[in-house]
Amino acid sequence: MIAMVYSYRMLLLIAFGWSILPSLYMAGTPGIFAWFGVTSIGYLFAYLLMKPTRPA
Repeated sequence: MIAMVYSYRMLLLIAFGWSILPSLYMAGTPGIFAWFGVTSIGYLFAYLLMKPTRPA
């Protein structure tokens, strides 16, 4: 949420990289834990949608 508000694009990419392996593991399990993969993909989607910031 902080990355979206303050336009920290790199922070979203780091969050995606950090969450992808546990999310892939959880996606293979039955039940509600399979939804962790969706949140990880959400990080990547938000990163791709966010416009790059120009240095001041």
